[in-house]
Amino acid sequence: MRAETQNTIEAIRKSLSLLAKRMDWETAKHRLEEFDAMIEDPNLWNDQERAQKLMRDRQQLLESIATYETIDRDLTDNVELIEMGEAEDDKDIVSEAEVALKALREKAGAKELEALLDGEADANDTYLEINAGAGGTESCDWASMLARMYVRWAEKKGYKVELTSESAGEEAGIKSAAYKISGHNAYGWLKSESGFIGWCAFRPMTARRGGIPRSPRFGCIRWLMTTSKLTCPTKTSALIPIALRGLVVSTSTPPTRRCGLRTTPPGSW
Repeated sequence: MRAETQNTIEAIRKSLSLLAKRMDWETAKHRLEEFDAMIEDPNLWNDQERAQKLMRDRQQLLESIATYETIDRDLTDNVELIEMGEAEDDKDIVSEAEVALKALREKAGAKELEALLDGEADANDTYLEINAGAGGTESCDWASMLARMYVRWAEKKGYKVELTSESAGEEAGIKSAAYKISGHNAYGWLKSESGFIGWCAFRPMTARRGGIPRSPRFGCIRWLMTTSKLTCPTKTSALIPIALRGLVVSTSTPPTRRCGLRTTPPGSW
């Protein structure tokens, strides 16, 4: 077996180990049996809030167990295929199994990252609010692009996106928009998405006073994630939104931070 393949297998096993640790694999199936017994209680839905939490916890545990068992089974199957292919000197079988292992490593890595989202509110739905702030039409246009990127990102993750409010810009774009993003771990993935984007655009040089440039024009966009209600951020942040791939931000202090967006969105969008 090639060294690269062995490294891939070790990476998958490492991810499996973390998944098992995060969900306490030794007691997971016993806890699932306890959940099933609680669900059979005819008085369960007398307390709707408790019942809904119980159902969510059960579903989350069920999905965690299924994910672990699927990755573990696929790993075993592909390792056996490689061993069989090498024994029979069948390069096609070995090649197919190696490709499958690489894809499995990506899947295991993604599940490993998702397993870290175990905060109290991480599994909840969330709200996104975007405000154009200062900067006129350019700022409104940027806010519109940012909103579209978040919507596309959320839809790609399989989340439900609901527009709750929107205020259109005077010429283009949006002054503000608010979305509800629903799905498992929506808040966990997006809880750090609170920040500020600012830029400085210098106007053309004047013919007077030897070509001294006019004063700069500032613009900004603010965005915020929350689990319950929409509020305005109290301070600026240099965080880059998860939906903005390819954004280039200088290290200068707002409002002179400058941003540039690729003219062609990367294929990952």
